[in-house]
Amino acid sequence: MFAAFNLRATIAAVSPVLPQVERSYRLSSAGGGLLNTAPLVCFGVFALATPALLRRFGDDRLLWLAVAGVTAGTVLRSLPGAFPLFAGTLVAGAAIGVGNVLLPGLVKRSFPDRVALLTGLYAMALSGGAAVAAGLTVPIEHAAGLSLRTALGVWAIPALAALVLWPPGRSKRAPTRERGGPWLGGAWPALRRSGLAWAVTGFMGLQSLSFYALFAFVPTLLESAGDRAALAGAELSVSAVAGLLSALATPHLAGRLRRGWPPVAAGIALNALALAGLAVAPHGVGAVTVWMFALGAGQGAMISLALGFIVARAPDPVQAANLSTMAQGGGYLLASLGPFAVGALHQLTGGWRVPLGVLGAVLVAEAVAGFAASVKRTVPGVPGVPGVPGVRPVAGR
Repeated sequence: MFAAFNLRATIAAVSPVLPQVERSYRLSSAGGGLLNTAPLVCFGVFALATPALLRRFGDDRLLWLAVAGVTAGTVLRSLPGAFPLFAGTLVAGAAIGVGNVLLPGLVKRSFPDRVALLTGLYAMALSGGAAVAAGLTVPIEHAAGLSLRTALGVWAIPALAALVLWPPGRSKRAPTRERGGPWLGGAWPALRRSGLAWAVTGFMGLQSLSFYALFAFVPTLLESAGDRAALAGAELSVSAVAGLLSALATPHLAGRLRRGWPPVAAGIALNALALAGLAVAPHGVGAVTVWMFALGAGQGAMISLALGFIVARAPDPVQAANLSTMAQGGGYLLASLGPFAVGALHQLTGGWRVPLGVLGAVLVAEAVAGFAASVKRTVPGVPGVPGVPGVRPVAGR
């Protein structure tokens, strides 16, 4: 959970100060979008590289190295100049991409009988990291009289704490060393033929696209509507706290339902309400708080479901790591289009209604992928790779 907290905090810290970053470093809206897009590209690229790293280091040790990378990137980003800003963002994004893939497999390996609970807890930690960083970056900057760079560098402290809690000398546990290639157990042929695996990937990518596009630019949208930077950060934190609560509750509720699609439908409806509200009535603290709470609750449900699908649709820990690689590698590469596209559309149109309308259209595709991924089946297992006793993969799905 502490590792998961640090997989979002250092990225989320930029959003409430993005207008200030753009002014300080003389970036356009598209440049600000690029700053938010770069880590998502790293999420995708380094997710695809994670199986090879797993074979080399094992999951326990690799998680420590990933958190160390987040720490180093956060410190580098706080150094003077635009180059350290972007370079540190890339280093942290690469490390987070590896950590993203590791956590579902670790849950499947270590807590096979408590998947829903642990998925909810670490999804809550992801949202909690975003909430704390979004809500406290500006107050820390002002209260302590820190520079912008130092306020962003503060988020290396919880990453250092995670390094202490997860020591690097833990036992080396590579999930499998059978059959070479970039995928554990040579799993790619089995997954690429699985419609369920592609549905999980599409849902992960589309919900991430929506989340990161809005998380990057909602503070700018609220500031343009008249909010101060601190108030905009507080509203973003309201969204993240709502996401924390829904991320914790959704896997438990979804596991108690006979059908998997109602939580998907509820999350889509909450996101649609928030987009419509921000487009039509972005003024007034009361109304904006409602929209941001709905947005956070909807997005918290979506990320929790996406991570839950990765674990629940895999027949064993090995295939959980493989499905996580596919879903988060392909999904985050798709999601990387979001912040840059929203920034470019805003710069082109001079307003926010067109970008918000495009994100509304994305919700339709997200609903289709989510309904397909919610079918309670598993992707095919890998022949010759041992799984969990008593769990049999369903071939051809």
